[in-house]
Amino acid sequence: MSRLRSLSTALSMLAALAAAPAQDAAPAPETAADLPAVSQALVSGLFNGGAVELHGRFDDTMKAALPPQRLGSMVPELVRAYGAFQRADTATAAPLEQGGVQYTLVRFPLVFEKGELEARVSWAGSEGAFLISGLFFAPPAARADSPDSLPPYAVPANLVEHAVEVNGLTGRLTLPKTATAESPVPAVVLIHGSGPNDMDGKIGPNRPLRDLALGLGTYGVAVLRYHKRTYEAPGTLSQVERLTLRDEVEADALAALELLRARPEVDAARVFILGHSLGGALAPKIAAEDGRTAGVIVLAGTARMSYQIVLDQIDVVEASRGPEIDPSERAQFERLRGQLRGLADGTAEDPAEAVMGAPGYYWDEIMAIDTAGIAKALPVPVAVLYAGSDYQVPPTQAELWGPDFPRSDRDVLRVFPGLSHLMMAGAEGSPKDYDLRGHVDSQVVEAIALFILAR
Repeated sequence: MSRLRSLSTALSMLAALAAAPAQDAAPAPETAADLPAVSQALVSGLFNGGAVELHGRFDDTMKAALPPQRLGSMVPELVRAYGAFQRADTATAAPLEQGGVQYTLVRFPLVFEKGELEARVSWAGSEGAFLISGLFFAPPAARADSPDSLPPYAVPANLVEHAVEVNGLTGRLTLPKTATAESPVPAVVLIHGSGPNDMDGKIGPNRPLRDLALGLGTYGVAVLRYHKRTYEAPGTLSQVERLTLRDEVEADALAALELLRARPEVDAARVFILGHSLGGALAPKIAAEDGRTAGVIVLAGTARMSYQIVLDQIDVVEASRGPEIDPSERAQFERLRGQLRGLADGTAEDPAEAVMGAPGYYWDEIMAIDTAGIAKALPVPVAVLYAGSDYQVPPTQAELWGPDFPRSDRDVLRVFPGLSHLMMAGAEGSPKDYDLRGHVDSQVVEAIALFILAR
């Protein structure tokens, strides 16, 4: 489906109503636990004369954007495209943070006679005063248990997965079936990139951390992954006066390493840490504090962070909007550049002001990370892998590791041509790459597996 058609479909999905008798009104949500059921009732009711009721649950911005008559104007198009509406299936809810504001995102499949769509309803507010701040419908990503969603190198029949808890967070341990207390295997903890990420690292239709877990597990390596704290439990950080990377990432990663070592199927002397993007930049620091990590894999992580990297990212994102970009959006990009330059040279009018959702002191901590310096001081092997078409962390970062790295044949420094920041095939070198359904490249999985198994 082309980008234009996708946009058209998404917009049409926002407004739909069939000429049918109205259902009983859905009760107002009193608690967050009510949001999945109420969301299902409201969206299902949209197909039975419930546009006015749904509109009544919108916040002011949504009410202005989608009046009832617009909500009720496009059901014939939906019926022609997808057939008669049948039901809303099981809903799930998860916390979501955007721009420092907390939301609850409810997602559920809508089943039609000829296919499915995924409904996403975003709620803002507090107990007893929830309002809908976003409504979106889109073709669903492949189900997690669908064979076509699995990477080609994964052999699920050779794996077993266990639900685990990592420092209060939902996690999953993927084990080769050959792993036993009598024959323990090496293991690795996966650390997410920036932002609120689930245990699969899901972005668009892709799940890179899940690919790594299944792929490395098939090679004979145990893999632990878990929901990031800002994804599953942001409320636990709400009382932190000055949020640090330790609060957000490092404490949970250290707990994950200890959890792996306690498993009888895991060789406690061969537990590694693999970080992607921001997680990659932090992985050597976490390993240094842990003191027992067998090795470190830096996957698309900066050798040394800089404001210029972020400014370059903004340039690429703006260019990807095309020459017809809205002037107001262009002005927002320029404002971001000004804020970042002000933090970089110390001229920011208000250093505490949030820039891209983070205050100045958080940016200071990010910019102080010396990934290469810390990694080269570690007494364990380090693998550093970059993607040749990565616009977020460009492959030129490989040069910043300097002539003294690799330190020996135990270390690895490698760039994979033609791959995106997700270590998947990508030709654009822009955010458009993330819209392409794919899997972590098999060469990347093989390189990581060989690095771990050789130790």
